[in-house]
Formats: sequence, structure tokens, C-alpha cells
Amino acid sequence: MKNISEASIIVCSIVRDAEKGLTRNIPVINELCTYFKDYKIVVFENDSKDDTKGHLQKWQAQFPGNVHI
Repeated sequence: MKNISEASIIVCSIVRDAEKGLTRNIPVINELCTYFKDYKIVVFENDSKDDTKGHLQKWQAQFPGNVHI
């Protein structure tokens, strides 16, 4: 078995109207990904009425190449 620091991870999610949850969970996901050699985060947003899209776009801009919205 590989050491976690030598492994890669893909985190996938679907979200809708998740502004509050993203505020809490983005830092947790970012922390999780630091333990891996490489990571990708793929999030599908679906017709949110709150600022979910804005939070996701900021996240993607902060980690280009790793976060895909």
C-alpha cells in the first residue's frame, strides 16, 4: 500500500444553494488535499439561487488547475 503522501486523490461533488456549507467545507477540503501528492477537485453546480457560484469561482481562481467547476 502506498503512503498517502505518494498517492493522488480526486474529490467530486454536486452542489446547489450551498453557500453556507462551502464557507465551512472549502477549507476542510483544501486541508485534506495537502496530504496527497496530487489532487483534483471537480464540482458541478446546478442553478443555485445564492452565491454558490461566486464561492466556487473564487476557489477555482485560487487553485487553478486543481479545482474545476
